[in-house]
Amino acid sequence: MSVSLAKLHVDEALAHIDLPEQAELHVQESQNPGRLLLTMIVRNPGVTTGGNYIVLEEAIMDYGAQAVDDALQRVLTAITNGNLLVLVGDPADLAVLTSQGWSDGYPAPYASH
Repeated sequence: MSVSLAKLHVDEALAHIDLPEQAELHVQESQNPGRLLLTMIVRNPGVTTGGNYIVLEEAIMDYGAQAVDDALQRVLTAITNGNLLVLVGDPADLAVLTSQGWSDGYPAPYASH
């Protein structure tokens, strides 16, 4: 699976997901080649939170839809649980998904392989 196909996969999945009214999720191919960028913004009264999860092309190539679905699930969990950073500018990068797993140690389904 390519990064472009991974973006389409996420876009199709989002068509069947009801995000909370105050939440936005933007999916794009990063300007840095080989990266899928999932940007969350949650606008609550008095505070806006958000962040980026990045999926590297190596994870997409090695694990395909499993990597992309894992990243999307992580995004949805972050939105639901509210564990995002307060925005004072552009959203910060929260974690990167590689073939070895998440950069912050969060378990990935395939990280034990």
